[in-house]
Amino acid sequence: MIERLRNIALWIDERVYISKLFAATAGHTVPRKSGSWFYVLGSGTLLCFVIQIVTGNLPRVNLCALSE
Repeated sequence: MIERLRNIALWIDERVYISKLFAATAGHTVPRKSGSWFYVLGSGTLLCFVIQIVTGNLPRVNLCALSE
């Protein structure tokens, strides 16, 4: 059962590249000097900002395209 789940996960990863995306974004090591709450809160703020841009602007673009 575990081997089958591992094969499914590898199959999905070959197509979506989740492990490469994780390694490029969250898989990096944090230096000791910058590993503070400012680092954590800054990352969280950036993530919220990007989500707000993506979800806030896409519906507006679709509404403008439909109104023309």
